[in-house]
Amino acid sequence: MRFMPEQRDSSAQPNFGRAWLFLCLAFAAHVTDEALTGFLAVYNPTILAVRAQLPCPRSNTANG
Repeated sequence: MRFMPEQRDSSAQPNFGRAWLFLCLAFAAHVTDEALTGFLAVYNPTILAVRAQLPCPRSNTANG
């Protein structure tokens, strides 16, 4: 007896592509929103202050 692979339903393919499209659009909207509202102007100084207070391990890979 020969093994016959199951036929896949081709209707699932367009939904998968549509999901990726909506994911990318949502990510782009999120990045745009953060850039327009000045999120990094608040976030970066906050993180630098937290890192100064906590002993965080640092990686040396960025330094060369």
